[in-house]
Amino acid sequence: MSYSSDIREEKIFVMLLRELPGYKLGTVCIYRLQDGQFNKFLNKLELVIQKLLMKDKFLKFCNCNIDFLHEDCNQKELTELMLKYYLVNTVLSSTRITKSSST
Repeated sequence: MSYSSDIREEKIFVMLLRELPGYKLGTVCIYRLQDGQFNKFLNKLELVIQKLLMKDKFLKFCNCNIDFLHEDCNQKELTELMLKYYLVNTVLSSTRITKSSST
């Protein structure tokens, strides 16, 4: 299943969801678009989480395009949403490293 927001809406994120038949695991790879509204992203992400939990799936998320090394309001809001559903961030170091930055 692949998802991007409706063409009439602002593009918020692109998502790939994989559920393995016979296993209680749902893997969600999300790329949050930089110019999308963050609160809309969080609202849609919460809907995805709720739908998967209703199917009794364990969740694994990849790449929300948020810098967890530097605390800001977006990072705090995403962390609060994750904690609400007992999800934890396991990435503790930079995942995007260039000559001029590390996030």
